[in-house]
Amino acid sequence: MKKHLLFLMAASSLCFASTAFSQENSASHDNGLSSPINANAEKDLQAEAQAGSAISAPDNIVETSPENWSKMVNISAIGGHILGNPAAPTKIVEYASYTCGHCANFEVNDAPTLKLKYVASGNVSYEMRNLARDAIDLTAAVLARCGGPEKFFANHYELMSRSKIWGTNAANISEETKLQSQNRNVTGMMIGVAKDVGMFQLMQINGYSEGEIMACLTSTPSYNAVIAMTDQANYEKQINATPSFLVNEQHNKQIYDLASMIPFLPKE
Repeated sequence: MKKHLLFLMAASSLCFASTAFSQENSASHDNGLSSPINANAEKDLQAEAQAGSAISAPDNIVETSPENWSKMVNISAIGGHILGNPAAPTKIVEYASYTCGHCANFEVNDAPTLKLKYVASGNVSYEMRNLARDAIDLTAAVLARCGGPEKFFANHYELMSRSKIWGTNAANISEETKLQSQNRNVTGMMIGVAKDVGMFQLMQINGYSEGEIMACLTSTPSYNAVIAMTDQANYEKQINATPSFLVNEQHNKQIYDLASMIPFLPKE
């Protein structure tokens, strides 16, 4: 864990210096998000708060029943969130980052169809695992776990769909937050990042109190789970890019979106 902590701190320094991590990802993957994302995060979040609403996850899932698995959430041994039938014959795993534009594209444009057409039937399960690339990504990954497993996929959508905002707002990281990073104070760093880039405000808009958000950011089990998944991706799976997909625990480099995933899914 210490090795990975130092890696994240180094990545954090790069993140604080510029938005290069976001620009590099955008160069690799065209980010044509269909959701209403605006780079002026502070103004957008304030406007949402005043309007009493926020961007909502797609509401295309019906109530859970033996015939519909699309709201069944379990935690995997490594700490990922499994949506659907944990005994499904086809198990999809996505390693994703919250500063990854292509990951945001998949979440906004492809994941709803995957859940509705394949996960709901019980034939496919979909697990989200973290591959944290920098301090902003780490902070978002920890916040996504707020509220327990039943809240994860809604939190995940809210945070992932705003990946452009987090990249843009990297320039707003305060000197105090940078100092927390330099002093290896991970908790202080994440609290600072959450407030500086707008994640803290987003979680408040979505109904979490300040105390609840602080509890999430200081949760050792949540932090350990994110680090464990990231270490698994880097050292065991040899995965260093996001999004990356596994089919029944085998890394499939042919998959990068739903269209390329469909040949490996059971027929409807």
